[in-house]
Amino acid sequence: MPLQPDGPVWGALLGACKIHKNVELAELAFNKVVELEPTNIGYYVLQSNIYSEAGDLEGVARVRVMMRERGLKKDPGYSYVEYKGENHLFVAGDKRHPQSKEIYGTLKRLENLAKQGGEGENSGVHSERLAIAFALLNMSSTKEILVIKNLRICGDCHRFVKAVSKFVDCRFIIRDATLFHHFDGGSCSCKDYW
Repeated sequence: MPLQPDGPVWGALLGACKIHKNVELAELAFNKVVELEPTNIGYYVLQSNIYSEAGDLEGVARVRVMMRERGLKKDPGYSYVEYKGENHLFVAGDKRHPQSKEIYGTLKRLENLAKQGGEGENSGVHSERLAIAFALLNMSSTKEILVIKNLRICGDCHRFVKAVSKFVDCRFIIRDATLFHHFDGGSCSCKDYW
């Protein structure tokens, strides 16, 4: 490069390493980016996710220790969907909603559909899944559901929504921290590149 790379440049390389599953280069990019932006929690989370996907639990633990030592905390993930002019907000594992029992029942049925779609077991009750279950429960005639998420959608949830979209006559749009994902007929507009 004709100039010295800054934090966003190293961060972009770190993101590319996640997409291409290059753990070794990710470690180099991570070390550089945290030198330049030591309090940017997103880079720590990204590196932790890279280690997690590679099955390197020691790497995940090292990143978490770094975060704890530096006093960094990840913002909790949440998703919301608008229904009758009101936003219904969900966090992972949330059971505070008045329709919680029905939402979890709908989510169980969606998980069974995802299994039929070849997605197998899905881990965690993430916020976007709860928002989708709520929307399907309450907006049965709707052909398009928009869910807003404050963080990036995880790979597991991305695969889950793709699988569900094969069986449900509805288009799912999830606006995460970086882009809009349009799920329809078992595929996503990002072509799994996000």
